[in-house]
Amino acid sequence: MGISLSEKKLDIYLSELTYKVATFKKRINTNLAFKYQTHSKSSLAHLINYATTAYILVGKNCPFKCTYCSQNSDLNTTTTQRVSRVGWFKAPDNWLELLSQAGFKRICFQVAGGFENSVIKLIFKIHNYYLKLDLTPPLISVCARLNYNQAATLLTNGVERICIALDEVKPRFRTGWKQLYSELMKIAKSFPGKVTTHLIYGLGESDIEFLDLFRKLVSKGIKVGIFAYTPVVNHPSLPKQQPNPLKWRLIQIATYQIQYSIPHSIQFKSGYIQKIETTTEIVHRAIQTRGCKWCNRPYYNEAVKSFRYNYYYPPTETELKSELEFLKEHLIIPEQYYK
Repeated sequence: MGISLSEKKLDIYLSELTYKVATFKKRINTNLAFKYQTHSKSSLAHLINYATTAYILVGKNCPFKCTYCSQNSDLNTTTTQRVSRVGWFKAPDNWLELLSQAGFKRICFQVAGGFENSVIKLIFKIHNYYLKLDLTPPLISVCARLNYNQAATLLTNGVERICIALDEVKPRFRTGWKQLYSELMKIAKSFPGKVTTHLIYGLGESDIEFLDLFRKLVSKGIKVGIFAYTPVVNHPSLPKQQPNPLKWRLIQIATYQIQYSIPHSIQFKSGYIQKIETTTEIVHRAIQTRGCKWCNRPYYNEAVKSFRYNYYYPPTETELKSELEFLKEHLIIPEQYYK
């Protein structure tokens, strides 16, 4: 597939947090930002030190109509202004200036709908802008529904990683899952270390089913980011609530140990984890956001004051103790860690 660099108007949106962090950093200097790190974790000031990835949505009203997705073109305008629970702002004219001043380490493009050749032009524009300012361009990842040729085009034109999100473990709510899985495997074989996928936990699969697919993907060299299902679409076939927090924590620990080939045993009951062998150090790492380097997705799956599905920063000693107390009936680790 050739690359068309003809001018085409793209709908570009910045995630709410990306926009706020970028505009906030524009108003303050680095020293002042550093002073804010002692503020509460619910404050924007605390996020400044951990907002390392800028999230950009390209396009809108995706034509693929996945039932659970708020970008489904069949939904109303208000709903399609969100991905999961994240809101998006129309990018201002100076969005490149804002991003470059904010010091983001990665830019993640989330492409609604099919692949657009114009995304390549956008990537060239970003690289050229940073280089003119004598700045190192951030790493760039593109998450889209890609075929082999499209993925190859991106990876040979400035994109560090591509993500083809499978989302579901048991395909019920998205179209073309089997074809997508086939393309993902083909691309991962040709571009080792360059491919990511996403899996959503809480769409009706068992833990065994989730872990079986996770293990298979990891064995092919695919990096897997896991997401807690967030009900933003009202549909009779979809779950009405997010995953049980305890079940989610156990899945985080299990997938972490699979991802890093850490030997462990798991006790299942009716397809779901009951107990897992682990350590406090692993728990500390496993409950933090995982995915592409520098991606921590603050509050992607939860409100600020609700249960924290993913820590976007390393949990404090107090937070870790609280998590271990919450999990203690389900972990097989030395007793002294609870003292």
